[in-house]
Amino acid sequence: MAKNIYSLHGASRKTTPQNQPIPGRENEMAQNAHGGYVFTVDKWTLLERFLILGSENPAYYASGGSAEKLTREHAKNVIACLKEDGKRTVDVIAGISDAGRAPKNDPALFALALAMSPTDSPVIETRQYAASKLPVVARTGTHLFSFISYATSLRGWGAVLARAVKDWYAVKSPRDLAYQLAKYQQREGWAQRDILRLAHPKPEDEVRSAIYRYAAKGEYKPDVSRVIDGVELAKKATSAKEIIKIVSDYGLTREMIPTQFLNDAAVQEALLQKMPLTALIRNLGNMSKSGLLVPLSDASKLVTSRLRDAEYLRRSRVHPLQVLLAYGTYGAGHGQRGNGSWSVVPAVVDALMDAFYGTFANVEPTGQNLLVGIDLSGSMTMNWNGTALTHAMIAAAQAMVFIRTEQNYDIRGFDKQFVDLKITAKDTLESATKKANRGLGGGTDCSLPMIYGIQNKLNVDCFTVITDNETWAGNIQPSQALVKYRKERNKPNAKLAVIATAATPFSIADPKDMGMMDFVGFDANVPVLLADFMRGGTSRRSGSDDESEVATA
Repeated sequence: MAKNIYSLHGASRKTTPQNQPIPGRENEMAQNAHGGYVFTVDKWTLLERFLILGSENPAYYASGGSAEKLTREHAKNVIACLKEDGKRTVDVIAGISDAGRAPKNDPALFALALAMSPTDSPVIETRQYAASKLPVVARTGTHLFSFISYATSLRGWGAVLARAVKDWYAVKSPRDLAYQLAKYQQREGWAQRDILRLAHPKPEDEVRSAIYRYAAKGEYKPDVSRVIDGVELAKKATSAKEIIKIVSDYGLTREMIPTQFLNDAAVQEALLQKMPLTALIRNLGNMSKSGLLVPLSDASKLVTSRLRDAEYLRRSRVHPLQVLLAYGTYGAGHGQRGNGSWSVVPAVVDALMDAFYGTFANVEPTGQNLLVGIDLSGSMTMNWNGTALTHAMIAAAQAMVFIRTEQNYDIRGFDKQFVDLKITAKDTLESATKKANRGLGGGTDCSLPMIYGIQNKLNVDCFTVITDNETWAGNIQPSQALVKYRKERNKPNAKLAVIATAATPFSIADPKDMGMMDFVGFDANVPVLLADFMRGGTSRRSGSDDESEVATA
């Protein structure tokens, strides 16, 4: 166990135990779930955390909290942001969603629904502006169903919502409109016919009119849309051979063909040719179970080439965490809930690892010395959103991105001790996440990276702490430990980057110190933002590439 060099009997402005607030700054700090005092982040930082991390939070496992409770708290924060600056709030929601910075789009859809609720967003201009962003946030039919489920539970159906949904349909080309209506016929207890009957979109021409009638009433008119023609032909098909030809000729997706043909390897191969990348990643296990994906097969070569296609990854905007989940699940050879097993193709596993790194923006190395501390306390060993990945495993994967960019680094883990995880650039994602999934237990002391730097007289330019901010066990606040490090090591510009893994309103970073900065974990932009911070910048840059799932035929 690392020796704590600060053994104190009381608090001071320079050295304060973590179970007490820093004297004179009580109003800026609050108790976290474990009784430690930490800084509170502003409403805009909390909004960003919620949009990227969602409301799932392992830090509440010991206090009986739940995702539902956290969602209520985050809803209050979204509403507070809307009241302070409605347009800014909507822009943050749309920007994070549109740039693909979050592993799941549901928080953005929920927040946009709040922005369109007259109860929660009383300014009509804000509601109208939020309505104009619906096509940006709800890019697919599935997104639309989720949004409407949120919106109707919050506010019921009204003029602003009806106009937004009308516009969602209207901005799509007839080809894309038919694709969305054919692929996403029902979700979340809603069907396209229900939405169309409520929104009453006005068709601008006979083609759109025929597409709407098909979705709302089942009236099929041949030669209006190739994808709809293909769906109708697929309904009548009696053999896999017929389905293969229809898929090839009409560009159908899995959702558009009868379920009895989905497990046929030849049918899956036909679907694979134009399968969107997110669907490809999601169905790797199914394709292996059917015998389509085997070593050295054409299908395996096609899958690996797409996973390594940097431009294709960029356009598809697959989130790194989605790839990491696929890497863990596919590589395990069985589903998370025990629903079947498959023979793993090693080349596909390797391509998934390359794809994980490929989903992050390319970053020029800073050449600075980086000491990364990964929180391995009990709350970090909880599973993320019901997946097989723990927060510590995801933190280790994010650390791997840093060390593949930087050359001067040290990766360690901590709870009440600071240990060498022996993670290097030669580790695979699997080996690195296993090393971080050890769960030390016994408490949390986020000051340990800085204390270690002082004790060992290290030359650190930036301490990077990946944590849920549930620190409580140390005899000095982490922010004070950084100040102490700067003084004792004569490094006044040493920085602290805090990467939050939970959407709580807490941080160990001092908001008044420009050398400390909060980042949101699982954000695809973190490597770029961190490099900018290490070089001396403080800007929060986000991506702007557009992504939408459009017809492929």
